[in-house]
Amino acid sequence: DLRAGLLRTPLDPLETFRDDPLRVLRAFRFAARFGLTVDENLSKAAAAPQVHAHLNSKVSRERVGIEVGKMMRGVDSVRALKLLADHGLYSIVFALPKKRFGRLNRECGFATVGGDAKLA
Repeated sequence: DLRAGLLRTPLDPLETFRDDPLRVLRAFRFAARFGLTVDENLSKAAAAPQVHAHLNSKVSRERVGIEVGKMMRGVDSVRALKLLADHGLYSIVFALPKKRFGRLNRECGFATVGGDAKLA
C-alpha cells in the first residue's frame, strides 16, 4: 500500500479510530508528510461522528496539541490542515476549553472541549 502511495489501517479504520482516536490525527500527519492518498474507508471512518466524539472526549488537549505541532512542522502542513477540515475535525482540534470559551465555540461552530460530546 505504501509503495502505491495509499494510506490505510491494518484493521477496520472505524474500530482503530474508536480504540485510539489520536490515530486519525497521526494518519493525516503521515498522509501529508509522505504525500499519500487516504483510503476511502479510512476517510469515511475519520469523518464518523463517533470518532469525533471519542477524539473530543478521550484524548487530552495536550496530546492533540503535540500531534498538531508535528503536523505544522511537517513538509505539507497546509494539506494536513485541509485533511482535518475536510473530515470535520478542524473544529474539534482547535476548540477552546468549554469552561472559559463555551459561548465563543458555539458562535464559531466549534466543538466544545470538556463535555457535551456523546459517545456512540
